[in-house]
Amino acid sequence: IFFGHSAHVPQGVEIFSSGGGVSKAIVFAAGDFIDDYAVDEDWRNDLSFIFKLHLVKGGGGGGGGGGGGGVTLEAVQLTAVHLSLAQTHLLPPGHALLPPERIAEWHQRGAIAFFHYAYGEERHLDYAFYADSLAHDPYESVFTQPALIFQGLHDTVVDCRSVEQFARGRANVTLSLLDDDHQLGRSLPRMWESVENFLGLPG
Repeated sequence: IFFGHSAHVPQGVEIFSSGGGVSKAIVFAAGDFIDDYAVDEDWRNDLSFIFKLHLVKGGGGGGGGGGGGGVTLEAVQLTAVHLSLAQTHLLPPGHALLPPERIAEWHQRGAIAFFHYAYGEERHLDYAFYADSLAHDPYESVFTQPALIFQGLHDTVVDCRSVEQFARGRANVTLSLLDDDHQLGRSLPRMWESVENFLGLPG
């Protein structure tokens, strides 16, 4: 494992194969984990990762000497974190729904178009909307109003586990997990019935 640390932002990871089935991880710069620096709007030094390396014993070599008792690198897992005032917060799964290069383009242009289902067309959304979301941890939010959440079990956009985590321990939150995807199109009759009961509307 070659671990670099000087820049205050992650600089990428490379899996280098030296032959013989042996792979090595090169972390060019791991970024920060705890700091109180001012945030650079271009470099975004308030965003970083936890680097988790999955190693397997006896997998072919690794380390000096060539026997079978070494350690083999199987995978590198990155978990996104947000740094704020010397505190580190895990970003919820699926928070960054766009690839890094698309987010960088969004930041550079100031606004990009997203499809607006209510209007049936693309509408521009300002980058400030996304930037503001990074300053709030949804799992730490406190509210007392009764809430009803519908979540598709086959949603490929929002991980249902993150929604379950949000609802867990909140007595005022009712979570309805549906056998549906992100659109919830097949569940509309059931959802309306649940909303009627939730609001106490006459049947």
